[in-house]
Amino acid sequence: MLECIKNQDFIMHGIITSEEEQKIIQTYDDGYILFPEHLEMMYCLGITQQTILKCVEKAYRFSDIKLIYNWLVAYMGKDNADEFVVTKCKNMPKDALTFASVYVLERHECWNTLSEMEEDDILYNHKQYEKMSLKGLRRHKLYDLYLKKEGHFYDATDEELKFLEASKSWNKLIYDLAYEDIAPREKLLQILYRHDQFEKVLVSNRAEYLTECEEGIEFLKYKKAYLILYQNGCFDDIDWDVFLQQVPALTRTENLFKNNWDILAKYKRHKELWRHGKILWWLRSFF
Repeated sequence: MLECIKNQDFIMHGIITSEEEQKIIQTYDDGYILFPEHLEMMYCLGITQQTILKCVEKAYRFSDIKLIYNWLVAYMGKDNADEFVVTKCKNMPKDALTFASVYVLERHECWNTLSEMEEDDILYNHKQYEKMSLKGLRRHKLYDLYLKKEGHFYDATDEELKFLEASKSWNKLIYDLAYEDIAPREKLLQILYRHDQFEKVLVSNRAEYLTECEEGIEFLKYKKAYLILYQNGCFDDIDWDVFLQQVPALTRTENLFKNNWDILAKYKRHKELWRHGKILWWLRSFF
């Protein structure tokens, strides 16, 4: 029936002016939209506060929840309005609770609303750690939950890096290697080196960063990971005899030496240049 009514406000004016209080309450309970103007009309007609508040309590469709809340504050006072909205108005949109004072929300343990409002200090005091924001978790040094919520230590402090090291968060450290705004790579690499975690870096998509420190280069040489050294310009660290034996097994070999024939000439790789038909570079490789 309500879907057929285009001007519900017109009907509500007639019902309110009838001053049949139970009928007014029932109409909102049936699904008519509550407007702040309806509340003002009831107030001006001398309808009891009990009925006015019952209408708000029973309604579950609201024209403008912020205006209705503001009207209630003017009508009852803020403390009473907050208590009423928090404890009685179960049908109101959840964001209506965010208008209430935080101490009222705290008293009634409205943790979800306080979480939405990022009132992290209150949540921390009540041990509601899971509902704290990332910012709050970091500020209160709840680093384990911070990481669990997929936080990133941008501009990580030494204390935070020590936590990552102590908690053996190797995957996290490896993932963060690509982001200079989290911590300098040299610091992350040194932590991973101290704990023999370069193997995990090698099999990750961060392996190229091993070429940025001496320990990483030595590790790549030990693992004969010459392709990574080659792709990152560490030509002096390559065992060319071994590397060129690896080449046939490498993917995309046709593009491997493209634009780098001078490197092969410099390291006197005659056979490789000849095999690719680079006669000029082959001649240069003898000088």
